[in-house]
Amino acid sequence: MKKLLLLALVLCSAYTFADVITIDGKAYDVEIKKVKKSKVIFELNDERYSVPFKNIESLYLGSDNQNYTHNKEQLLTLLEEDNPCLAGTMDAQMRGKTAINFLGGMFFGPFAIIHKYVKDFHPANDYGTIAMSGNTELMKDFQYIECYRKKARAKAVTANAGGWGTWILLVILGSAG
Repeated sequence: MKKLLLLALVLCSAYTFADVITIDGKAYDVEIKKVKKSKVIFELNDERYSVPFKNIESLYLGSDNQNYTHNKEQLLTLLEEDNPCLAGTMDAQMRGKTAINFLGGMFFGPFAIIHKYVKDFHPANDYGTIAMSGNTELMKDFQYIECYRKKARAKAVTANAGGWGTWILLVILGSAG
């Protein structure tokens, strides 16, 4: 019973990491916070790391479903062009609030999912996150706002769905035992 419960919790919480980074032949499921010209900043097990870009063998951004394994130059080109969509996606990824959305999904189920789906995720509502990233000048850029909204909404809805799924599994496992 305990193994089943642990497996259910691991499966429901696995959605939070969509990015994969490979360093020294080992792949890590991480949450990439920021990609700069010289380094990549990411979180792994609630600890923040900063790794020089040259030490990274491959990089998969789940936020835009792009694999930059063989073409890191393409990612650097996007960064040098100051791509507003990539900046918006990265800022939304840095937004946080995953635990709150997960708990909302556990306690309010489909109502929380619907609420997050129709909510307006404008960067101005998360000004602290945007100021921390240094992208405040992009808050008037249409492409930046749309990419931010898309990623923030997807992240919140996924967290709510994971919480609701966990609640359902706990109910099923509780009634089976």
